[in-house]
Amino acid sequence: MKGLAANLLPTVFILLSLAACNAKSSKQLPPAPASSEGLEEPVRTPAPFQPSAKNLPPASSGKIDVDLTKLHANMIYSYIFDMIIDPDSYVGKTIKVNGFFYSVVDENSGERYFAVIIPDALACCKQGMEFKWLGEHSYPVDYPEENQEITITGTYRVATLDGDISYSYLEVTELSPLKS
Repeated sequence: MKGLAANLLPTVFILLSLAACNAKSSKQLPPAPASSEGLEEPVRTPAPFQPSAKNLPPASSGKIDVDLTKLHANMIYSYIFDMIIDPDSYVGKTIKVNGFFYSVVDENSGERYFAVIIPDALACCKQGMEFKWLGEHSYPVDYPEENQEITITGTYRVATLDGDISYSYLEVTELSPLKS
């Protein structure tokens, strides 16, 4: 009998614990007071952040529509991603961004392309944005050194290649290396 009681005791304890949990979860909150003046609204879980043209970060001046230089690295990463998947919301807007200068030559055409590389907060994942610097600039004389941190400001553009392939880039009017 003693062995049977020892085996049943844990089972009874578990059942009582479960019953107690169910009793607590069935309690209801008291009704809201008739007057809600001075009370805060209940905490709600926000919807996932969806950057779009209507909730762009505030511009630092009258001519910059999206200033990514004032945002945390993860937010910058989110905006760059949104620019790629929803380019129509950004076309024609003036964008300012910090990142690292990078250039590459297309082996087939021999044309050199320029980009600003933006790392995320952990610097493990990088996004790049191609840019075309307006005006007469000669590479490498007028350009920063590879991997040098830069700030660029330009207009967001979308171009279409043969076969209906589109890509986006910044038409840059200002490029300045950051002091290290």
